[in-house]
Parts: sequence; C-alpha cells; structure tokens
Amino acid sequence: MRIVTCKELKSKDGLLPLLDHAFNWPFSQNQFEEIISIDPRLKNSPVAFCAIENNRLIGHIGVMDLATRTLDRSIEYVGGIFGVATLPGHTQKGVCTTLMNTAHQHFKEKHYRFSFLSTSPALVAHALYEKLGYTDLTESHRIQSFSREEKQANSKREI
Repeated sequence: MRIVTCKELKSKDGLLPLLDHAFNWPFSQNQFEEIISIDPRLKNSPVAFCAIENNRLIGHIGVMDLATRTLDRSIEYVGGIFGVATLPGHTQKGVCTTLMNTAHQHFKEKHYRFSFLSTSPALVAHALYEKLGYTDLTESHRIQSFSREEKQANSKREI
C-alpha cells in the first residue's frame, strides 16, 4: 500500500465513487475541483491522503487547516480531519490507521498542537479514533420519543 495526496492522483475516478458510497457525496470531477478551489480551509492543504493498492484507491482521509480563536483572542490553526473512508473489502487491514497516522504526521510538520474530527459514537470507527487518542468534546445525548399514552402515564406518576 502506498499513500499519495489527493493532488497527486492522476485520476479521481476511484475517489469520487468511494466518497459517494461512504457518505452519499455525489460529486462530479468539476464540482470536486471547484470545492477544493474555493474552500479556504483547503488552500494550503494536500486536501486528502489516499491509500493505493494495486493501482486502486482503497482509502481516503481529508485534511484541512482550521482557524480557531484562543482565549487571548489570537488565531491558532489546528488540523481538521474529514471524509475518512475505506473501500469495502479493505476494512480491518490497517488502511484507516495508516491514513490517520499520515494525517497526524502532516499536522505535526505544520506544528499544529491538535486536530479535530467529527463523528458519532454509534459508528464502528469511533473506537479506532479513541484508540488513536481522540476524545469526545461533548456528551452524547439520546432522545426517546414517547407516545401520548406514555406521556400521560409519566405525568401522572410525577404528581
């Protein structure tokens, strides 16, 4: 397996179907290039790292530069991770871990103190992200819906 940047890909033919399959992001080549050209978070970024095996794209991790404001009101850039995806049939083989480590090395070279990613604890990858050192910034809240009868029964119990 070799890792290349998104900009180094000769063709995005394997990338766009992977992102569509994983996230329902149906980009055309032109739309993808337009987003890259106008998003300031991608301006000084390789956009993504891609895992290639036997000339086939098998994994993706997007990287971006996020401007954050510190307590002293100065701006500090940190790493942002998005679009982590592995081609079905290549999961549980270290592809994601290799891509995450590549992204982390990229951020270290930029002297970023930390990185963010947004995910759900319900996803299988959440455990991997925790293993790689990520922690939840917010608590997960679950919403329970009750029928009208259950609501009435609960309100009677509270009296």
